[in-house]
Amino acid sequence: MAGEANKALIGLANVGETSFEVVSVEGSLHSPTDPSSVVQSFNTKTIARPVDGNQLGSFLYEFTPKLDGTRSLLLSLKVNYKDSNFNLISASVFNETVTITQGSSSFDGASAAESLCLCLCLCLRLCLWLEFE
Repeated sequence: MAGEANKALIGLANVGETSFEVVSVEGSLHSPTDPSSVVQSFNTKTIARPVDGNQLGSFLYEFTPKLDGTRSLLLSLKVNYKDSNFNLISASVFNETVTITQGSSSFDGASAAESLCLCLCLCLRLCLWLEFE
């Protein structure tokens, strides 16, 4: 949702014998028709944690889209890690089109109108009761 914190749980499986270190996770929104066109970049979260050989690692990445209206965009999440030879490698772990919707407002016009109508009916009933008592 736009304007609200969204969370992505990223799971990695190290199927090799040697460990690697997850350096950071980063994300961005792109135009679905032109993936090279960046609409919004999110913060880079430093992880700096190893994933040993034949083990699993998971990391929480939080991002907040700041857009108006409802739009379909390409969400890209990338993990940067170092192998046992200290080579920096980037891998895309999520690259799909998502729909970003406007956050819900705390004001609901239909409920407010319904409450106002109910209050007016109660006031009218009270006035009629007092008038004809």
